[in-house]
Amino acid sequence: MRALQLQVGFFSSSLSFSVSSAATVPLVPFQFSNEFYRLLLEEEWTPKKWNGPLQYENSKSGADLMMLPADLALVKDPRFRRYVEAYAADEQLFFRDFARAFEKLLELGVDFSKKRQVVLK
Repeated sequence: MRALQLQVGFFSSSLSFSVSSAATVPLVPFQFSNEFYRLLLEEEWTPKKWNGPLQYENSKSGADLMMLPADLALVKDPRFRRYVEAYAADEQLFFRDFARAFEKLLELGVDFSKKRQVVLK
């Protein structure tokens, strides 16, 4: 993840962290929230028993959700866990950081020194 941060020019962990974790499939279609972070902390995640790649399922409330090893690494690494805890506790903070990070991604490589007008027909 840190290599990707440097590659795309993210130097703030909170900015890159909010985008990387927000890329996870939403739990409720078309609802943007901090649920991902809350579930990382509130659920008990155990390795799924199957013949596929390593995944974790929520054993506390019914094995109806899945997390990847990269998702759980966010909780295990203290440098990232602080963001999980902050975003789980404050949805508006997550929204603000996500908006800033997404704006940076959208504008990556755009030369704002040249004023151009795009005309759509």
